[in-house]
Amino acid sequence: MSEENGTTPTCRTCKNVVVGGTIDGECEMCHTHRVLNIQDSERMPEPPQAPQQQPPAPAAGQVAINVNAQGMTISIMPQPINLGLDKDAMRRIVTDFLNSDPAFFDELAKQRSAVKRQELAIIRDVHNSRIHD
Repeated sequence: MSEENGTTPTCRTCKNVVVGGTIDGECEMCHTHRVLNIQDSERMPEPPQAPQQQPPAPAAGQVAINVNAQGMTISIMPQPINLGLDKDAMRRIVTDFLNSDPAFFDELAKQRSAVKRQELAIIRDVHNSRIHD
């Protein structure tokens, strides 16, 4: 029985009768459980969000290069190093590289020109076949 109002104290959480008084209005078991849960939640960080999809990491001692429309990512292992390049940075690198190696640039231009000549020849063949049919 409580000396103040003549009633038996009960736990505000589990509503059981408390022998020996309450701690913050709870029995010792509910109070301990609540305090431990608070301490655990303070110690435990929020669960991590789902990781963004990244290209698989290369095996130890390797370099992985992932090129897409937005730029390029280079992963270097065994020490994980990721380098991301956006489209503008990639253009500057490619331009500088092609300027430093004119022979390679000429070879690329010749290959591109050959592809365009093949495409034009196909278009002319199709056009000529329609005219003569």
